[in-house]
Amino acid sequence: MNRKIPTTIAISIVLISAILAGGFIYWRYFSFQQELSSQSDMVFPEKKTIDETANWQIYSNEEYGFEVKYPLDLEIIETKPAGLPTVNFSDPTIGRVVFSVSIFPNSSSLSASYGSDWQGQGGLFIDGHQASKLIASSQLESKIFTSTSYLIIDKNISIDFEDSNYSKISQEELDQILSTFRFLDETANWDLNNAEYRIVEYDQPTVKLENGYYFKQYPDSASGLEVSIYKNKIAFGDLNSDGKKDAAVILDTNGGGSGFFRELAIMLNEGGKPIYLTSVALGDRVIINSIDIELGIITLDMIVQGPGDAFCCPTLKQTNKFKLSMDQLVEI
Repeated sequence: MNRKIPTTIAISIVLISAILAGGFIYWRYFSFQQELSSQSDMVFPEKKTIDETANWQIYSNEEYGFEVKYPLDLEIIETKPAGLPTVNFSDPTIGRVVFSVSIFPNSSSLSASYGSDWQGQGGLFIDGHQASKLIASSQLESKIFTSTSYLIIDKNISIDFEDSNYSKISQEELDQILSTFRFLDETANWDLNNAEYRIVEYDQPTVKLENGYYFKQYPDSASGLEVSIYKNKIAFGDLNSDGKKDAAVILDTNGGGSGFFRELAIMLNEGGKPIYLTSVALGDRVIINSIDIELGIITLDMIVQGPGDAFCCPTLKQTNKFKLSMDQLVEI
């Protein structure tokens, strides 16, 4: 005969089982948290990244506007075949060029130098500039060799690599060479406050600023020609499509009277140095709020004299755009 367990005993058994189960779960949770805490306190050694190019040489050329690292056993040969500046990095043990950098006069000549035998691949960037990767194959006896070129159109530069089978330089080293390629900003060292300019308003051949200022007294007069850079309004950008930064400078001129004439002067990048090219007059006592260069276009945010304005007090907002054409500034 089966006997029933009293209700109070059954409830007690259930409560005790629940307490034991809860205690076990709490113990497992507490143990797990302790394990996590001990792991978080552990100090793991940092993985060191080895720079395999650390002992390489650096080739830097301010005139051409680039620098690149290369293995110690390569030698540099600078040439100008057909007037095209080229820097060759050669392996003297086999007498072959491992890679070369060529500087073209413009983007058209760069694009035209690579024929239909090349297959292109876009979507690449070298030091922040978009590049096209071109591959060409050639056969020597029974071997097929591959040449790879990178065309950086906005800089008018090509980087050409020979097949790694030609030399002891591995493909991995060639990739490392490309990763170290950098463009130099020659304009960072330009001292436009001590440069030479021509003043079109007063038909002066050249004036040379000293610390941003020029003054030449007229004979038998207390006044003279005064020139300075207007409120440090200078912009940098490629103005003649040669892949190098140029400068547009706002000059402030006064010939002794009440007028202060603003001029837009262009300084071209010639061999990494600023060389004056041309200027255009902007007007008497006009206000230039900003100057910008984008895609070869100079944009001026100005305030000029409107109808009824005196020369002293222009109120008319105006945007003027200029570009270089045949070495002269033209308004567009």
